[in-house]
Amino acid sequence: MPTVTPPAGPNRVFASVLEQHQFPKPLTDALGRVLLLDQLELLYQQVVNGDPEKLPFERLLDILKVQVHISPGDIDHIPATGPVVLVANHPFGFIEGCILAAILPRLRPDVKIMANSLLSAFAALSDHFLFVNPFGGDSAARENRKGLRATVEHLRASGMLVAFPAGQVAHLDLLQGTVVDSPWNPSVAGLARITGAVVIPAFFNGANSALFQLLGFVHPRMRTAMLPHEFLNKQSQTIELRIGSPITPACLQRFGSSDADAIAWIRRRTYVLRHRGDGRPTARPPLAFPNPFRVAEPEPVEPPVAKEHLTAEIAALPPDRKLVTVGELSVYSAAFHEVPGVLREIGRLREITFRNSGEGTGKSLDLDSFDAHYLHLFVWNSETLEIAGAYRLGPSDQICQRQGIRGLYTSTLFQYNERFLQKLGGKGV
Repeated sequence: MPTVTPPAGPNRVFASVLEQHQFPKPLTDALGRVLLLDQLELLYQQVVNGDPEKLPFERLLDILKVQVHISPGDIDHIPATGPVVLVANHPFGFIEGCILAAILPRLRPDVKIMANSLLSAFAALSDHFLFVNPFGGDSAARENRKGLRATVEHLRASGMLVAFPAGQVAHLDLLQGTVVDSPWNPSVAGLARITGAVVIPAFFNGANSALFQLLGFVHPRMRTAMLPHEFLNKQSQTIELRIGSPITPACLQRFGSSDADAIAWIRRRTYVLRHRGDGRPTARPPLAFPNPFRVAEPEPVEPPVAKEHLTAEIAALPPDRKLVTVGELSVYSAAFHEVPGVLREIGRLREITFRNSGEGTGKSLDLDSFDAHYLHLFVWNSETLEIAGAYRLGPSDQICQRQGIRGLYTSTLFQYNERFLQKLGGKGV
């Protein structure tokens, strides 16, 4: 930390946080030393008295010399207007919220970040926060009802909200063999659903120290006590933030009222950002051990299907399945059961392609139930023996006759009925 003169008198702001829990003064003093409250108070005073031309959290990052690595293209994923819920993983504790509070107000002055109500003591930093009380009890329930109403009103007024759905800092999971978030709170997906908000996934790459992880096995509260240390040890570090493409309200409609399913899918979309680039993680958090029991999310993409297998499968197709040939490229149309190996390769390539754009399913293959009854157009390169492109087609009259409207993929994105299809002539693709 930079050297500054301590403020005169007791460190009142941070002491007041402990006093909210009515700790005896000797215990408050002891906790203050353990939690590094003197150092945090110095930092707070520097922020309060810093450059008025900068936002408070910009000053904070400057003082800590924390650099943020973010692609300019990622910033473009954030809508300039309309209701937005940005969800992020929670690997560190404090610094993630500070980074977002430094970046987002320049893009969206209406941004609000859901945060622990203890932070309400820091008036100079609280302009962009909506507070929730995680400590339980009647007073917490009252506070949280009030906070929830304010959150819904904010989104319905076309505001932007930032949430950490895990609610607590990521920690080492021995079964998964890596550092991961706790299960995400479905109510965050519910907020997006009832307000029609766009969801933006964001991923912070990294994890807290090995000591933080190990102390958590002694008692979870020891992790909590370590958070000030973890915050201050981020000084002079570069933290990578990845922001994925928007998840529209129509996309979430496929889950109906199941907020649990929706948040699980949003979580996968968020963790896929760790793999953006070549389908492999750019960095693995510390204390990640080989795991014989479960595969940490997202799953590794499957290896390619053997070229000789693809070649034989395509050669066995009836002649009328080849639609056109231009040079080394041929376009085919086939059903799933005719080319299962080709579809497996298409599913593999889909997952890589969408992960590279910050999306993807998080599964080893991107295949779904619609693939089984859709027709598949694909381009085969006869020189390199690889799939050059693919698309799927759904003859709506045939699909509706066998499976009804729910057999159409577009029914997961839009609401329409058979009368609408009849107005289009009954047939379509």
